[in-house]
Amino acid sequence: MISAIAMQAQISVGDWKFYNSYPPGDARQLAVNSEGKLYILAGINLFSYDPDTQETIGYTNSTGLNGIKIEKIHYDRDMKILVVAYDDGNLDFIHDDGRISNQNGISTSNLSGQREIKCITSGHGKFFIGTDFGIVVIDGKTFRVTETGQYGVKRDEGSSVPVPYKGPDAMEIVGDRLVAVFNLTEPDADILGSNGRPINPAPAHTSTGHLFESDLTDTSMTYREAGKFKFLCDITSDDIASVDDFHLVSRHKDTGKVDFYEFPQQPDGTCIINKDYDWGHKLQVGFWKADGVTYSFNSDYRTLKLVGNSPSVAFTGTRDIEGIFAVAAGETSADTWFATPEGIFCYDLTKDPIELKYGPYRAYAPTVTNVSSFTLSPDGNRIYVTTRSASLFRAASGKNTNTVPYTGGNDYGYYTPGYIDVIEGGSVIPYTYTNDLLSYRSGATGNVIGADGTRKAMEFYGNIIISPNAVAVNPAKPSQLWIPTSNEGMYVIDGDHTVALFSGTVQSGAENILAYDNIPVTAYSTQLMMDAKFDPQGNLWVLATNHKGSSNIGQTLMMLPAAHVNGDLSKVQKSDWVYTRSDGTYLIPESFQTNWDGEIVPFRRSNVFVIKGSIYRGVVIYRHNGTYSDVSDDTYVVLDYVYDQDGNYINMQTVTAVFETPSGDLLMSYEGGLLLVSDPATFDPKRESLQRLKQPRNDGSGFADYLLNSVRVSDFAADDAGRIWVSTEGDGISVLQPDLRGVVATYNTDNSRLPTNYVSAIELDPVSNIVYFGTNYGLGAFASDQSPGMEDFNSVRAYPNPVRPDYYGVITIDGLMSDSLVKITDAQGNVVYTGESTGGMMTWDGTNFNGRRVPSGVYYVMASQDGQSDGPKGKVACKILVLR
Repeated sequence: MISAIAMQAQISVGDWKFYNSYPPGDARQLAVNSEGKLYILAGINLFSYDPDTQETIGYTNSTGLNGIKIEKIHYDRDMKILVVAYDDGNLDFIHDDGRISNQNGISTSNLSGQREIKCITSGHGKFFIGTDFGIVVIDGKTFRVTETGQYGVKRDEGSSVPVPYKGPDAMEIVGDRLVAVFNLTEPDADILGSNGRPINPAPAHTSTGHLFESDLTDTSMTYREAGKFKFLCDITSDDIASVDDFHLVSRHKDTGKVDFYEFPQQPDGTCIINKDYDWGHKLQVGFWKADGVTYSFNSDYRTLKLVGNSPSVAFTGTRDIEGIFAVAAGETSADTWFATPEGIFCYDLTKDPIELKYGPYRAYAPTVTNVSSFTLSPDGNRIYVTTRSASLFRAASGKNTNTVPYTGGNDYGYYTPGYIDVIEGGSVIPYTYTNDLLSYRSGATGNVIGADGTRKAMEFYGNIIISPNAVAVNPAKPSQLWIPTSNEGMYVIDGDHTVALFSGTVQSGAENILAYDNIPVTAYSTQLMMDAKFDPQGNLWVLATNHKGSSNIGQTLMMLPAAHVNGDLSKVQKSDWVYTRSDGTYLIPESFQTNWDGEIVPFRRSNVFVIKGSIYRGVVIYRHNGTYSDVSDDTYVVLDYVYDQDGNYINMQTVTAVFETPSGDLLMSYEGGLLLVSDPATFDPKRESLQRLKQPRNDGSGFADYLLNSVRVSDFAADDAGRIWVSTEGDGISVLQPDLRGVVATYNTDNSRLPTNYVSAIELDPVSNIVYFGTNYGLGAFASDQSPGMEDFNSVRAYPNPVRPDYYGVITIDGLMSDSLVKITDAQGNVVYTGESTGGMMTWDGTNFNGRRVPSGVYYVMASQDGQSDGPKGKVACKILVLR
């Protein structure tokens, strides 16, 4: 179901916009400022929430931040400053009054080591930043670096006492002490001397954390010297060590991540403060109460139950708080915030029973952070945004971005959350639904990747679909979405809940996979389904993987007739699917394997589907001849061993993207550039060659270079001007000429505000000039200089309007018919500017024919097409008010 609250996109031509995403299962850190405002680090994005006004603010580089991918936050109550740490070591300091100060010394330094910020603490008017290479001390007033400690020293010969090596994993100010935990100490303990014995005996500290302290009042040594820290004790796996009467530190055995816990110094309160929490660590929380309540560190999987005087007695009337990700407290425990998959709750822990004050709260923002898939709705009014969980090369796929802390199968994104956003009318809207089918079983065997892991993923993210690969919208029922997944089979969402699940036969040894046996595939370790598309007659086509034993023997292309798609889904049987012809042969070769990047691309201008296998498997042109429901006359051709126009062999196993051009040609990308098939319905690779696209040098030599040679393309899209927009993994975004003989424009991190050169998907808004692109930083938008042409001039608009005296940018006019002639006149009818639209858009710089800015007044946009000055193809389209 689509939320009623949306995020609008209104940007001028040439501008960029980035959307803060709020994945509900990824509220990894909370902080409360001195005014009671809650800061939320959700995924890589920062939000603030004022519980009094109920106002939510999203922070981006468009609103003053100096980075994009946020790794950590830390709030200092005395200095009233929130520290924002980015993945490149850059730091922002947000004051309570909204001012932002920046410190980029770490990100721009020439120090060795990575710039990763591992922990932050503050006190005594300073911020202490733990990095991969050491410690950086920053003054809380000037925000200048006052000290840098880079550790790489060795222990004294013969000593078994650890010394810090590289940076700390956790720090905390405790009175006049800086307490730090180093998981890495001097690593060369096993180097042998001339006597054959270790120069430094290896201490029994290799699998533990090491607790150190330094005296903040002692200025005789700096943090450049390892002796500044004194070794206190080891923290063994899953241990909880006491720092003093009010502080504890814990270390997780698997991840080595460390948390400090601070307990109340006032005798009448309960306080929980979780410092620098990393979500790879199970959240463990201690509880205190004035009348001697025993504290408890939760060992269950992020499931918390508040207890009273005895661990077995719950407070009367309290509720369990399930799936806690992070905790933060205000001035007292009367304002204690908990982040969960269901939202954020604020409890008053001084009450008995405890009292819910606010919640559940969640920001109504886009939910998809790792955007690698766009799907246009059949009516062309919506774009569905999601993550493609399984891909061997997309940077924003589940394989490369999955962060669920589970073992087994993580590399292929099997536990990626199935968040969905919808772009409609310039708004980006979170699509909310519940997975009512809960398709997991406990007791998974070694052969099953997804059974128990899916259960854990649902505990982490809530009851949603796990590991999506695509979205297919039923044209007969637009509220119905079909979602193929990497693990569970294919779900059907109708409205706000799942209504059906299709999964195949399970082989012996993998019985713990949930199997409905209502689709003709065989599963061994997963129910891997790569793509689903509807044809113009409403039939559903699905691409799935078949297994025989532990081997992937190929894929199955199958079709579910429209009558079954729109009937009672609970009655669909395996025999209702069409996957073979009358002679028993498969629709496409069974040996054509497709794993994590399989895709079906229906062509609108010729009677074919182009099926892309795994990145290592080539391409199939499937010819249905327009008789979608009758497969008896369908044929196919496999593009595996082919040659270009110069006789060069083409390695089709490296094809990454396929696309139908505006003229109906088949455009493909591979390691050597771009390939073109002019008529995919008749192309015969045994008799014809592919055209490898070239870009003339235009230097008089007559030579040309291969277009986008060695560029890894992830996706294509075409605008109304016929230009092809190309997203790439490593080279940003390119725009190709309509004739495919050159590059019109290139956008990358060096010449634009593109946050990364790894762009995993691209799509054009069907009714505006906005180009949407997906990265592992989230959804972005760029305002191009063209938009789709309209059928008449009834929806023409100009913006900004009015044009104010301090505005010097271009004025955009859109809603025009394609390739319109536009004249701009003053109130007396004098023509001051003429131009032609690109698609349905043109821009005007506000000057006349002499290049001078026009004076104040009302200006009329006169639009025409085909030489008509009046009627449906010619009229006064709109007015522009200019103020000087």
